Amino acid sequence: MAPGAQTGMIETATKHRDAFEREIAATCGDDLRAKLLMAIPGISHVTALGILSEIVDVRRFKTAEKLAAYAGVVPSRRNSGDAVRGGGMTRTGPAWLRYALVNAATTAVRHDERLKGIYERTSKRRGKPKAKVAVARMLDTVIWHMLTNGTEYRTQNEGLTQRKYKHMERLSSSLD
Repeated sequence: MAPGAQTGMIETATKHRDAFEREIAATCGDDLRAKLLMAIPGISHVTALGILSEIVDVRRFKTAEKLAAYAGVVPSRRNSGDAVRGGGMTRTGPAWLRYALVNAATTAVRHDERLKGIYERTSKRRGKPKAKVAVARMLDTVIWHMLTNGTEYRTQNEGLTQRKYKHMERLSSSLD
């Protein structure tokens, strides 16, 4: 393939990606649930809409634990006789939801002191990978409560949230 052809393909792919992101921003701007989720550090308009598309209707999960089990961010358990062994996360359910929660958790620990404390305490005892999953599980629980009760994120950073909203509005207003 000629170098010029590759450049043209990359430019075309970039245009399609940008157009798709603008459409996502416009869709997200109309969804109050997505705006609620964007108040969580680490969750952008794309991530919020992705999480909502994976969860579909939060009312189908009776408890936050059931949503966490669906997302696969709960520890596995193996029993044999009297022995009970705990393992890593179960990895059941949609992989993209798990990926989004763990990535959001990675960012959230830098911007939210409460989540940072959970991460640090858990990482000392269990290691950094399990600490990330613990924070992802906490975010999953927070998301369930926010969507079920329609409440805002308690420790939100107003400046960060407003920057996310403005970025989303700029993208959606640039629709062709």
